[in-house]
Amino acid sequence: MSQSKRKKKKKGFFVRSRTAGYYPTQSHWFSIMSLHGRRRSTRLNRNRAIQRAPRTGSETHTGPYFGGGKEKSMSSTEQAAKSSLCGKKRKLVARFSPAQSCASQADKALQPQLRIREKCFSNQRTLTITTPRGFSLAQSVCSYGYFGLCPNEWIPAPPTLREDAGEYTRPYTFGTPHAEEFAVVASVTQPDRRGDEDCIVVRFVGGSVPATPEHVAQVTAQISRVLRLGWKGLDAFHAVHPEARARKFGRTFRSPTLFEDMVKTLTNCNMKFSGTVRMNRLLCACVGHASTFDGSAAGNAKVTAHAFPTPQQIVDAHATLQERCKLGYRTSWIVDLAQRFLRGDINPAAIEQEPCSATVQRTLLGLRGFGPFASFNVMQLLGHHNAFPFDTETVRLFREEHGIKPGVKSKDVFEIARKHYQEYAPFQFLAYWFELWKNYERQKGLVSTRWEVTFAEKL
Repeated sequence: MSQSKRKKKKKGFFVRSRTAGYYPTQSHWFSIMSLHGRRRSTRLNRNRAIQRAPRTGSETHTGPYFGGGKEKSMSSTEQAAKSSLCGKKRKLVARFSPAQSCASQADKALQPQLRIREKCFSNQRTLTITTPRGFSLAQSVCSYGYFGLCPNEWIPAPPTLREDAGEYTRPYTFGTPHAEEFAVVASVTQPDRRGDEDCIVVRFVGGSVPATPEHVAQVTAQISRVLRLGWKGLDAFHAVHPEARARKFGRTFRSPTLFEDMVKTLTNCNMKFSGTVRMNRLLCACVGHASTFDGSAAGNAKVTAHAFPTPQQIVDAHATLQERCKLGYRTSWIVDLAQRFLRGDINPAAIEQEPCSATVQRTLLGLRGFGPFASFNVMQLLGHHNAFPFDTETVRLFREEHGIKPGVKSKDVFEIARKHYQEYAPFQFLAYWFELWKNYERQKGLVSTRWEVTFAEKL
């Protein structure tokens, strides 16, 4: 090659070479890179980082979705090396705006410690979440009737094992609300630590894997809400109710989001529980995201789980919602509720962090379909345990357990119940529900932690 062809010409911050194209001068190498030089430098630095990093075994990462994806399969060591290179230019920090949070501000301040560990679980990711001392997974899940509604699944422990050896599974929706949303099926178990710090283990077993710390934080916040991991009132309740303390009862079950709790409350009004079960099953099966996973816990080869529909999905399906989901007159209420969430008329974070029960009650009573029972029920799900969601079950309970005669009117029974549970203030609802829950267990002849709720039964 002639001397003239090898001659290099400067052009701005770049040097031109006929053999290598444009590339930056040495003085600007670290500030401006050409595409060719950047790719080559990244490959070299990544390979060097992988050689220096210790090997930890056959850990795998397959990208944002289970069963593959566009990312090339790589070991967790390679993934760590790659992240270290990208971390200099951008950091992925778990954060979410108050408007998108499904937990109250108080729950955020008490957010449990989160440790992420990747293991070789056939393309599954595992999270370990530290829980409060003395936490019981079985008592937290099997404590309120909504755990028996779709899309929840509870596989109890065998009779020979402790009750906390059961497994709780359901889909969770994450992503950008009302825009790009995904569903992941997560299984929650509680290992026997025998004196070590209490924790639960979360395995992503199907659907779309949360691929960023922000998405992982969204799912973790929903699990924390379901199990009330951030609630600090348990010791105070146990101080006035020794029987509940002996059973570790108090963290009553609720849904991952306020919207799901409110919809399920509407399906529970003026309806037998079997009808509530049917409506929620159809809502999930006909409208929610579908995810397939290995149902080893239930003994099935493949199980399809349907997430609870989001407000956007409810609005999109409103034309056929009544016919497909058998909601009856509740259809217009549920669609109106979803539209309010989409417009921002209902701010979940503001409602969840509101400390005044009267303010929350006034807000709920202003919504279509929310009368005294529905508003009181949502209030107790929000943590206002001084609410009184009394209904026909209250009348039945006081007739069977307290000798109230059949001729007594319902409103008089409700007043008797208020006075009866006043000694447990401000935890009147928890005392009432503990007594009613034991009544349900006697009817079934089995403690609730041994009840089985599976996807196979519902779908």
